[in-house]
Amino acid sequence: KIRSFLVKEENEKRQATVERGEKYLSDELKKRGFDEKEFMDRQKIEQICGQFAVSGYNDLMYALGSKSVSLIQVVEKLTNQKKNLMDNDSLSRLIQKRTNGAKRSDENGVYVEGIENMKISLAGCCMPVFGDDIVGFITKGQGVKVHRADCPNIVGDKNRLIKVMWEEKDSNVQYDCWLKVEAMDRPYLISDIVTVLAQYKAQLTGINSEVLPDRVAVSVYLKIRISDGEQLRLLMANLKKLDSVDDVVRMIK
Repeated sequence: KIRSFLVKEENEKRQATVERGEKYLSDELKKRGFDEKEFMDRQKIEQICGQFAVSGYNDLMYALGSKSVSLIQVVEKLTNQKKNLMDNDSLSRLIQKRTNGAKRSDENGVYVEGIENMKISLAGCCMPVFGDDIVGFITKGQGVKVHRADCPNIVGDKNRLIKVMWEEKDSNVQYDCWLKVEAMDRPYLISDIVTVLAQYKAQLTGINSEVLPDRVAVSVYLKIRISDGEQLRLLMANLKKLDSVDDVVRMIK
């Protein structure tokens, strides 16, 4: 009976993760303007499973729900969106179309030197914050997306990268960031994490925890809002000092 109970509980947790993956995929498709009914087709999704080393629909949704595969890469494979990006000639003309000394900045304090009239926004996958090494990625229809320089979602597309820079720090600008805290489960773990966030003036905007199959380890996912990379570095260093915490990493979707 105990074994049956544990198996049932594990199956329920897996199903919850699968459903979370479905929601992530559905939301991303809608955000990009695609018909979710067309692309959430089970048969269509199973055709791309082999490209992510999973055996079927549920395994891919589970991987998305647990953030072990890139949501953006799945969407691009599913929709062939990369085929709709500008061809290299158009891209070259855009990059070469410079204006003397002009710079276009955005509300997040990032600017592209020499290009006017182009939308600039921070990438939602790697969520760069002030002080990170950054690079711009030219998209079709969404202007320049600013990524962290180590973001895996821009690997292989170097011809679409463009130099971007941070402007002077603005104390009024806040940046969203996802952290993953890996720890051994214990009483008051979440309370201690929240206390450290408060000490370093990081605003908590989302939290989710998941006890791993061994029922000992736990992953705590934090969405926070901070002012710059130095604040983030200090925060992560002090979270790692908490009892039972093994590691703290920035997440990339």
